[in-house]
Amino acid sequence: MSKDGGNPDYRPEQHAVEIATDFASGREALLSFGTHSLDYMFLHPPGARVELGRDVIVCARIAGVWTVNPCRIVYLEESEGLVRYGYGTLPGHSEHGEEMFSVERLGPNRIRAETIAYSRSQDVIARIGWPIARYVQARVKRDYLRALARPRASPIPPAR
Repeated sequence: MSKDGGNPDYRPEQHAVEIATDFASGREALLSFGTHSLDYMFLHPPGARVELGRDVIVCARIAGVWTVNPCRIVYLEESEGLVRYGYGTLPGHSEHGEEMFSVERLGPNRIRAETIAYSRSQDVIARIGWPIARYVQARVKRDYLRALARPRASPIPPAR
């Protein structure tokens, strides 16, 4: 879904940032789920790495409540200067859809990190609180990308 432009029944969301780090560090952070290394989130099993067909559980504390969100890696692509993977939600996830994460080399010590998601609310609470759920999802996506910049590098400041 995230590779082919999505499905009109699912809401798209895309975030990208340039990060001052070398490609090898960005690649390693991505493939070791560095995106999910947040104060309010962890991944099970601990120490998991991205591999095709792997099931993981994203555990996140949202508004003081822990959520358990199972996912499966549905594709992994690597080429010179680009690595990306996508996971799809499994039964029990609060959303239904797919999300892609990528790191692309832009030049020496510069990468572009991106996430693209297509989802619709699965959980009744998420459907009722759709505007809040969208806000939370956007915050999580931005935090994923910020996590790739730690501790190995710092984000490139915006152009003026």
